Amino acid sequence: MNTDLREQIRETAAQICSCMKFTVAVEIGEDEEGFLVVFSGKDSEFLLQKNGDVLNSLEYVLNRIFSDRLKKDLKITTDANDFRRIRREELCLIAEKASEKVGNYGTTINLQAMPPHERRIIHMALKDNPKVKTVSEGMGEDRKVIIMPSR
Repeated sequence: MNTDLREQIRETAAQICSCMKFTVAVEIGEDEEGFLVVFSGKDSEFLLQKNGDVLNSLEYVLNRIFSDRLKKDLKITTDANDFRRIRREELCLIAEKASEKVGNYGTTINLQAMPPHERRIIHMALKDNPKVKTVSEGMGEDRKVIIMPSR
């Protein structure tokens, strides 16, 4: 991928964190979706407050800033302290446990509201489970995944 763009993304992420008075190191790599910006250091925990809301906001801002320079199928993902991997595992476990309850008791389960990338993890985790189906309901920040029997 474009080395100049990589460095511009890294510098912009570092500048934003500096303006927020966060002392963090910023590294940039690549993943299957595009660029991966990883924050580490003394203040990286502040990025993870409220289920990673600050981290998610940084990701959104970086994608907006660089949207005209990113290829259509690429995006910028942010991470700190391995939060994304841990959160993915947590969401898969939630999906598994909820699907077991739905399958065993025939009830519908409404999960808590979550951002689009987290809802997608739930949908993908259960897509091959023949006992359940998933849908997203709600608007904006209140959008959540509903897990129901597939009948």
